[in-house]
Amino acid sequence: MNFDEIQRRSRELFRQEAADVLAELERSLLELEHEPSDSAAINRVFRAMHTLKGSGATSGFAELSAFLHHVEDVFNAAREGRLAINSTIVDLTLRLCDAISRYLEADPSVAPAVLEGAGDDLAALLKFLPAKGEKPAAPAAAPVASAAGGEAKQTPRWRITFRPHSGIFQQGIDPGMFLDNLRLLGDCEVHARVDELPSLGDLDPEQSYLAWEIRLSTSAGQTEIREVFCFVEDDCDLEIAPLEQAAATTWYVEFQATPALLGAPGAFDTLFLELSGLGRHHVLESPPAGDEPQPGRWLMRLETAEPKDRIEDAFAFAVDARPVISREAPAGSAPASPSAEGGVSQQRPQSAQAAPVSSPSKPREKTVAAASAIVASAKREMLRVSAEKLDKLVNLVGELVILKSQVSEGCAAVPKLPPMLQGAAEGLQRLAFELRDVVLGVRMMPIGETFAKFRRLTRDLSRDLGKEIELVIEGAETEMDKTVLDQLADPLMHLVRNSLDHGCETPEARLAAGKPRVATLTLRAEQRGDRVWITVSDDGRGLDAAKIRAKAVARGLLAAEASPSEQEIYQFIFLPGFSTADKVSELSGRGVGLDVVKRSIEALRGTIELRSQPGRGAEIRLSLPLTLAIIEGLMVRVDGDRYILPLGSAREAIELRRDRRLAANGRNIVDLHGEMMPYLRLRELFDYSGEPPPIERIVIAEVEDTRIGIAVDEVLGNHQTVLKSLGWLGRRVDVFTGATVLGDGRVALIVDIPGLVAFDAARIKGDVGLGAGQVPAMAN
Repeated sequence: MNFDEIQRRSRELFRQEAADVLAELERSLLELEHEPSDSAAINRVFRAMHTLKGSGATSGFAELSAFLHHVEDVFNAAREGRLAINSTIVDLTLRLCDAISRYLEADPSVAPAVLEGAGDDLAALLKFLPAKGEKPAAPAAAPVASAAGGEAKQTPRWRITFRPHSGIFQQGIDPGMFLDNLRLLGDCEVHARVDELPSLGDLDPEQSYLAWEIRLSTSAGQTEIREVFCFVEDDCDLEIAPLEQAAATTWYVEFQATPALLGAPGAFDTLFLELSGLGRHHVLESPPAGDEPQPGRWLMRLETAEPKDRIEDAFAFAVDARPVISREAPAGSAPASPSAEGGVSQQRPQSAQAAPVSSPSKPREKTVAAASAIVASAKREMLRVSAEKLDKLVNLVGELVILKSQVSEGCAAVPKLPPMLQGAAEGLQRLAFELRDVVLGVRMMPIGETFAKFRRLTRDLSRDLGKEIELVIEGAETEMDKTVLDQLADPLMHLVRNSLDHGCETPEARLAAGKPRVATLTLRAEQRGDRVWITVSDDGRGLDAAKIRAKAVARGLLAAEASPSEQEIYQFIFLPGFSTADKVSELSGRGVGLDVVKRSIEALRGTIELRSQPGRGAEIRLSLPLTLAIIEGLMVRVDGDRYILPLGSAREAIELRRDRRLAANGRNIVDLHGEMMPYLRLRELFDYSGEPPPIERIVIAEVEDTRIGIAVDEVLGNHQTVLKSLGWLGRRVDVFTGATVLGDGRVALIVDIPGLVAFDAARIKGDVGLGAGQVPAMAN
């Protein structure tokens, strides 16, 4: 692999990582806009800027690094208390973030022009920087008498040993960039170490052999020095020590390891390593040790020359840690003596070792074991995999599940199967199930990441529309298949924009209606069985049924004398080109939003339901499958054909005897635990000829908030169903979401129960009909 290819891969990796950092940066800026004095949010913004600047420089984006250096100065001034954050600063920074996103997406030949185009916004932001003369004197400027005889205290000096691992060039990283960044912190003396340099004949140009000894004079702390190497700390040996040891202060740091903190990839490990990197530390209390870090209270005694705000910086990305930093031990704790050597002191996860302990007690052993578990967890690496490769893996797992079914049926058809072959078939089945669960779990992502993207949209549009709107997110931890989430982004965008524009009123209108000044837009997710319900609701003006009806009559969609229900009237807004807006704006009024939403949701095998109360708001609820790849199905038989019903919708199955059906006078109603339950007969819907069996089975399925029965000849049992598209045929028949291949090679159609209910209603009205034998022909 040549250097150009290494550099290309490095730049591509940076683009991927930068997208995540920019998303976090945007969230932190929006939080900062609500709480301008939030030091934690300011620190998160500064760290994100610093991360982009440093990794951009090492990946060959020199102009981006220089651009971000100026933005970083603004938030560094805010960290130091020399600048107060306001909404204008946040607004300008968000626009600069947009420019950075466009820069990373642009062709390299035109990318620099994108940053140049953002020059006006950058200049406006830099105007908020305090003037040089306004900068307060450094705290260390006052003369301090020394033991030698009263000389002024000098700038702290540090000894840094930096030895990159041999393969660092293959990652597209230039070690010289870190030396240049060190020079930005202060005066550097750099000495190269060549003790591992081989002879010329053995030298590999793609390997790194050098190390560096650096003497750095800087007012920056150890944390800031270590941040220079944050992108290669796992790929180098790094030692940072003060040349003149400053007097250390003892701090007691108490924090909570919450499930949210432990669930964020790498967050807890980063927190622990940053705290340990500040100085000598001793873990006094911790949760019981296990294979993974456990939720609970942590108490650490930290001896460091760094100020308190540097310790607070370590919690910048810690979710709900609620740190308490004090110079006195919390009441009830048993702090170790200052001379104790306990705890785990480490600079990097890979080199962490438990320090020797004299006369260890049982709590001490638990502490060391817990810290060891953290170190082991920190060694785990995150691996980025392209969606294309993951989709291919899911398809292969689907084929394996089908093969497993074929092997199982083949073995069942062989009398006196050898025990070894029977055991192999059972092992294949078990492994196929485990592999399916693991692979599908990899594709599952929390929906909160999708919801969070709408915070910025809500902020910007509410300003443009002159409204005050708060976005509330509930159920952010609900997980869905990444494929579903990717296709859900646009429909949700339409729904959110529609609520912001049509639903939520201006502050004046809300106050006149007796409502709070600030409107509320809620995004909610909830898993129910094998489906996820997503709700977009607002407390705005709601839908005007009379206005919708009048518009439908004017367009000839509804007879003037018709009296449809309110729910039927609401369905008109999902028709192409239908809009009740009085004027066309950039956001709405052309009637091309909600019809796109409905088609997109139906393409995902989902349903959409709308509810509204005039003057109190509207709610749109989407019901979507967890995954589009493999589902748990219930196999049923009608005549000689087999169908699959989604198992997540099935609640129970009951018998339907012929005499009971006749007793109901031919009506499709059955008594279910004292409740009269309607049911659909697949024999009738799909025009099967011949007599049904004496005893049929009714599968009770739940559709949204109602239940309905599906009558079949026989229930065959559960079936691992790999969904296959019906292609053009699926677009003509709405009652099926796809098909699957059975173990005997036959094809079974997968029934969409909501589509089946809608088909039956249309059939009764005479709007549709499949024709005799059409569906059985497809099933065969």
